[in-house]
Amino acid sequence: MKKPSVAPPDDPDDVILSTKELTKRIPFTRQTIWREVRAKRFPPPIHLTNSRIGWRWSRVRASRAEREARPLARRPYFPKDSEKKSA
Repeated sequence: MKKPSVAPPDDPDDVILSTKELTKRIPFTRQTIWREVRAKRFPPPIHLTNSRIGWRWSRVRASRAEREARPLARRPYFPKDSEKKSA
């Protein structure tokens, strides 16, 4: 039996990526992706079947663009110079 042919999406950003494909495109590990999904800082996956999930590339790109526009506050690892002088 032949597999039905699937036409590629009109928009190349509207492709659905597996976790493996996603980790090749963005600098996150699988664990980091799931941590960010749980923290609601990354789009959740789409459930394709009971055992397959994927991420829509357009939503991932939009999420990353928003994150670049509104970066997370940095943790203060070292005290500021003004705090050093007063201490």
